[in-house]
Amino acid sequence: VEAKSDVRVPANKPVVGDNAFAHESGIHAAGVIENADTFEPGVMTPEMVGASRELVLGKHTGTHSVRRRLVEAGFDPTDTEVREVTRRVKDYGAGDEQVTGERLAEFARDVGVRREEVRV
Repeated sequence: VEAKSDVRVPANKPVVGDNAFAHESGIHAAGVIENADTFEPGVMTPEMVGASRELVLGKHTGTHSVRRRLVEAGFDPTDTEVREVTRRVKDYGAGDEQVTGERLAEFARDVGVRREEVRV
């Protein structure tokens, strides 16, 4: 839309904004992880508009999002480790900072989360 109109689309614009399919709230993100149709009914999915779903990590994040992002980054966390990393994510996010993948990996290493073993 921006390329064709030469007008900046606000991030919070429904359907086409950068944040249209971004989820941070713990209960909301957990619902999306378990069943995307919970908050993204099939009448409008990210794929339909060339977008992608994003689990944002910040002060409202819950354990479901942290676990998902850790596993996607190649970690194999225990429940206790997920809770501790989530606490660090929330504390960091309380300073109005969004947690990047690099910061999440740093928290995971600090807590002692092991990398997932690659089986050949």
